[in-house]
Amino acid sequence: MKRQRIGIYIMADGLGFEHLRRHAFLRDFEFRSGLRPVLGGCCACQATLLTGRDPIEHGYGAEFPRRNGSSAFEAARRYAWLPQMVANSPVVKDRIRSQMTVEPADPQVLQHCPTRLLPEFDQVDLRGVWGGGGKVPSIVDELLRRRLSFRVYRGEGGEGRQFRAAEEDLTRGDVDFLLLSVGSLSDRLQARGSESAEFLKRLSWLEAWIHRLRDRADSVAEVVELFVFSDHGRSDVHG
Repeated sequence: MKRQRIGIYIMADGLGFEHLRRHAFLRDFEFRSGLRPVLGGCCACQATLLTGRDPIEHGYGAEFPRRNGSSAFEAARRYAWLPQMVANSPVVKDRIRSQMTVEPADPQVLQHCPTRLLPEFDQVDLRGVWGGGGKVPSIVDELLRRRLSFRVYRGEGGEGRQFRAAEEDLTRGDVDFLLLSVGSLSDRLQARGSESAEFLKRLSWLEAWIHRLRDRADSVAEVVELFVFSDHGRSDVHG
């Protein structure tokens, strides 16, 4: 027996609306619209999308605010006394990363910021937004309150694995709501740009998986709500 309704929501990090103007992507979708992102980068945009509140309300305005108490980079204090050439080396930065209590939001910031300055900053932790139980209620908390069956996929074990897991969950027919986060497009945009073969290949890969999930959902539910959205875009740098 089919489920009455299934909702699938896919956040493609970095896939700005300008990229969709230039490249064919999900042309069969009924509704397409650009959004104005909030200032503050990934953490502010994602928190706003998932909580429905502005950064001044949810408090996730900056990925790396000045510390107010403890710091996610506290381990850097152990190496700050070393000569700068040693303290800022990749070996030491890798040790600091391994001793952090949260995964660095942007490893490049960790690599580029001097070790002696790292303990002066903290890192916003979005696990409460994506997993529920954060300082501001998110859509995940609402799903828990309504006792809906849902899954959240954030790239654990690779994006291919998370899409396969979503497909398997749909096949079992025991889920009402799926929320997926895709970060590989943003990585390729940042490294190679929006006209690169790497980005275009990944865009086609994502489109194929979205159609695949939609087809599977159609086979197990009477009504399927499928939304693909992004937190922000990325601009190409030419010089």
